[in-house]
Amino acid sequence: QVVLEAILRACAEHLLSLDGRLIAVAQVPNVEDFPARVKEWIGPSRRGTSAREASTDFHAVVFRSWSTGVHDFMASAFEGRPPVERQRYVLGLQDAGVRTMSDILVVLESRPIDAAGLHRQDGTIVDLQPERRDLWTDLGFLETSVPIILVDLIVAGQIAQPRARDANHLPVGQGFL
Repeated sequence: QVVLEAILRACAEHLLSLDGRLIAVAQVPNVEDFPARVKEWIGPSRRGTSAREASTDFHAVVFRSWSTGVHDFMASAFEGRPPVERQRYVLGLQDAGVRTMSDILVVLESRPIDAAGLHRQDGTIVDLQPERRDLWTDLGFLETSVPIILVDLIVAGQIAQPRARDANHLPVGQGFL
């Protein structure tokens, strides 16, 4: 999670251009709390005061797997090992506040704020999608639902903040999977 936090912060500070997108996969603890953590990492209160940072909001969509409880997380890694090793590992996770672990696919989009402050609802929007037991193996979902949600995200950004198109810009919906 430390690496994902650093990546998201760097995107918010300088890596993502306006209307840019980051797509990342990670394994995170307590996914139900993930939207609040993202807002803490890249929300308005954490951003700098440069013109770029002050004129940008972010929208993230988080696809997530079924959560795994700490007792079951990495259980196979302890096969053949003394039970005390696994017990200490689980206690360590619990002491760190970890209740569950989940795989995620996160899409972060940078959006410009117009002079009237459009997009400034709460600065950073994080949509946590319902759990999917078969997130990585359901190719139909990955090939259809994920791109549809991404296109909706792109179109919503274009409607709220129209921009000029250039000859190199791909039409919406091209180049996903």
